[in-house]
Amino acid sequence: MGLVTGPEVDSGRAVLDTAVHPELGPAGDARRAGQPPMTWDDVVAMHALLAGWTGDLRSLVSETDGFGGRDR
Repeated sequence: MGLVTGPEVDSGRAVLDTAVHPELGPAGDARRAGQPPMTWDDVVAMHALLAGWTGDLRSLVSETDGFGGRDR
């Protein structure tokens, strides 16, 4: 699987990302299929989290949760 990302900073062209993305394969699909669907409470909780977030995107998606450095 590849993802098209873009634009590349130097050339301005979209780039085919050929890195391995295990979350997009059959194992990730099976893991997500076993989880309950999102609810309105999930949406409200995410809204509250993002509304109060003071960091950048990198800190939001890093391996720590941004609140005291606890691992996910």
